[in-house]
Amino acid sequence: MGGGGTSSSVTKLRSVDVSQILREYGQELDREILALLESPPCRQGVYRLVEYHLGWCDPKLTRTGTPERGKLLRPILTLLTFEALTRKRVEALPLAVAIELLHNQTLIFDDIQDGDTLRRGRATVWKIWGIPKAIGAGFNAGPLAIASFLGLKEHFPSEKVLELLMRFNETALEIGEGQYLDLSFEDSEDITPEDYLDMISRKTASLMAFCTYGAAFLASDDPQLHGRLSEFGRKLGLAMQIQDDLVGIWGSEKEAGKRCGNDIQRRKKTFPVIQALARAPSREREFLKEIYGSREELPEDKLREIQAVFEGTGAQEACVRFSKALETEAYSALDIPSLTEPAKDTLKEFASHCCSAIGRLRAAAR
Repeated sequence: MGGGGTSSSVTKLRSVDVSQILREYGQELDREILALLESPPCRQGVYRLVEYHLGWCDPKLTRTGTPERGKLLRPILTLLTFEALTRKRVEALPLAVAIELLHNQTLIFDDIQDGDTLRRGRATVWKIWGIPKAIGAGFNAGPLAIASFLGLKEHFPSEKVLELLMRFNETALEIGEGQYLDLSFEDSEDITPEDYLDMISRKTASLMAFCTYGAAFLASDDPQLHGRLSEFGRKLGLAMQIQDDLVGIWGSEKEAGKRCGNDIQRRKKTFPVIQALARAPSREREFLKEIYGSREELPEDKLREIQAVFEGTGAQEACVRFSKALETEAYSALDIPSLTEPAKDTLKEFASHCCSAIGRLRAAAR
């Protein structure tokens, strides 16, 4: 790749302005993704469903002027990390786009497996076109990710690209393992916090770790640097997943991008649920076990009752504290001599933005 239009190849790290970063880097990624979508054979068939999922067209497959896309946190983190080490980012664009496409492949499949009808406030692919076609769209998003990834050969030695591609493949396998564990948890009553953290380390944090590892791998030959930045991404990914769990129970439909209380309706064993079951008195614990052992649709008043039980156990605050501790551990991983203080500040500020939902929920709980 590399033909989607970019800024100059050398950029100077500025004082931290996350809104500007989201806008500027997002525009570069939009151009790169659009260039891929407009290349043959992506203007027809199953690729149009991928385009819809990415937010570039409406349910009639008519191109929209402004994409209704996700936040692009993972590819932006990739570009920020590469830029922190090299003062450049254009060379890392093919990697960033590949990461975003892999992430969206997992979301298409995740929506099917969870039965979610909304994603980012829009109907999911399977809801509009059915499960078979949605599976096709998800399947084809993977090769598109590889096509973008191979664009790295324009900027880096083929041997280096191949080695990183092997790590990319390992990450994809790890995500699949985590998704399987997540689905398995729905039929199990004895999920420990350690079990859950292992699952989300695979399903969610592995890709965040690859964002920072991949950028560091391309920018440097220092294995210690690769490891520290990978740790930064993984800890950040864990913190983000726990805050996403909080939003899944207490967030509004606007925040979650899906109906309110959806994780409770799905009986997903997220971190707040595990914490509540461990902390609840016997009566409340039995109530929660009864709820999570059934599959019936829950009315709004029952959802509010369950949320109140969770809050009464202190599960919400426990999750907030744990997530903030993970965020702090992520920042500690950035104590690297080769990173300038402005670069560290930029990465920390962006990481804080990724976990900003925690602050909103904490304020709401007061």
